[in-house]
Amino acid sequence: MSKSNKQMKRSSQNKKVASLTTQTVIRSGPLPTPEELFDYGKVDPSFPERIMKKFEEQATHRMELEKTVVKTQSFNSKFGVMSGSLIAIICIIGAIYLLMNDKRLEGLVALIVPLTTLAGVFIYGKSSTQKELRDKKDAR
Repeated sequence: MSKSNKQMKRSSQNKKVASLTTQTVIRSGPLPTPEELFDYGKVDPSFPERIMKKFEEQATHRMELEKTVVKTQSFNSKFGVMSGSLIAIICIIGAIYLLMNDKRLEGLVALIVPLTTLAGVFIYGKSSTQKELRDKKDAR
């Protein structure tokens, strides 16, 4: 056997195989897994309780904010409808007054404009609500 064949045989026998394993853990949610909480408890026994308390405080805070937003949006919606209705009623009363006092063109315009505006706002509101619902449905 030649010298180079002997060296190749030795080098192939001396090779060591190394293995590297990588593990990726993906989770969603604000809380650590129970195993992670247990490991935090090894570092400091109060950590799991403190983490849970902070999570509960944040959840309560978020729910209060959501309640406030919903109440405000509801109020704004009702106020807008009532204000629009009041303005429309005033315009219609004014139009009737004009029509009764021989101001036919002015009375007709004063009657058509608020009714057309109300119809337009209603149609726009319906279409934007339907678009928003479709977008939310598509996002799921």
